[in-house]
Amino acid sequence: MSERKLKMSLRTVQEVLAGRIDPATFDQAHGFDHRNPFLRNLEAGRLIAAVDVQKSENHEDDDWMVFTFGDPDPAVSPFRTPK
Repeated sequence: MSERKLKMSLRTVQEVLAGRIDPATFDQAHGFDHRNPFLRNLEAGRLIAAVDVQKSENHEDDDWMVFTFGDPDPAVSPFRTPK
């Protein structure tokens, strides 16, 4: 997707939250390696601003979960010295 949006299989998200898939396996299966988008956005101070469930088209097996990350939040962003 984009830097601010991430679309994932709803079933996969539930399996991670249930502990059926460990985070390392999840990252590897999605090619995140050291670029997990959840961690990358958190480190940039961007929290999840919205989560939408999209029903699959054409009666596919999986529905989708779309995460939208907001603008950097000063409460969780790294401190930056003004120029």
